[in-house]
Amino acid sequence: MVKLTTFTRTERDFQRDTKMDIHKVHRNYAPDAHPLQQPREYQRAVVASKISKIFAQPFIDAMSGHSDGIQCMQKSRVNPTLLVSGSFDGEVLLWDLSMRKSIARVDCFEG
Repeated sequence: MVKLTTFTRTERDFQRDTKMDIHKVHRNYAPDAHPLQQPREYQRAVVASKISKIFAQPFIDAMSGHSDGIQCMQKSRVNPTLLVSGSFDGEVLLWDLSMRKSIARVDCFEG
C-alpha cells in the first residue's frame, strides 16, 4: 500500500486580506522538487551581468578640485551645464560641465 499526502487549498488561501497585502504564493523549497534550480539561477546571473555591461556608460572624466570628500551636489535649474558641489571641509565649487572645470570657489568656514 502506498501512502499519499495531499494538500487542499481553497481560493480564499490565495486572496489578499487588504489591498496592501502581498499576494500569497505557496512554494515547495525542497531541492528534490527543483532539480534545475542551480543551472537556472546560474543562467539568470550570466544574463544579469551581460545586461549590466550593455547598459553601463563609459567613464568620461574625473573633475578634481575638492580637497575633501564631496557631501552634496546640485544641478542648476536654469542652465543644465552648471553644477554646484560642496565638500566636507566647507568648500563650495561651481562647475561648468561643458568645459569640465571649476569656475568659482567659495570657502564657507572662513570669516
